[in-house]
Amino acid sequence: ATLHAEHYTEQVWTNQTIRVGYDCLRSCYIVPRGRVFEIQSIAYKDSNGSDATVDLNTVRIRRKILETAVEFMPGVVVPQYTNQGPDSVFLTYKAGYELESDVPSDVKLWIMMQAYGAYEHRKTYDEKTLQENPLAIALLHPHRAYWGA
Repeated sequence: ATLHAEHYTEQVWTNQTIRVGYDCLRSCYIVPRGRVFEIQSIAYKDSNGSDATVDLNTVRIRRKILETAVEFMPGVVVPQYTNQGPDSVFLTYKAGYELESDVPSDVKLWIMMQAYGAYEHRKTYDEKTLQENPLAIALLHPHRAYWGA
């Protein structure tokens, strides 16, 4: 049920480490899967082709309602390098809620409803039927991220 909630909302509810590839170093990254609470590394190849990382003291996490950005602090110059292309920069971060008690109550209720429904209908369990419950969808809808919209 938790994985389905994460898939539907495109948010991370459990504490996870995520690694995302980008095509270049830039001043700001909008990160998928929401709620970043720790940046672990920003790695890239420098102009000599050697592995390099960004000093994490020069970046910060900026949160909006359903969007999280990792950005360089004002006045910091983005490192220059020539190796641009798919997955030439990797951002590794921890996302989700550090404590279960911090997960929004409507998301926890949705997960419990899904687990209860699956248990009650275990002999004829059909995940699609449970997903289409309008009340259940209404509980998750405010937490849904729409990437690229």
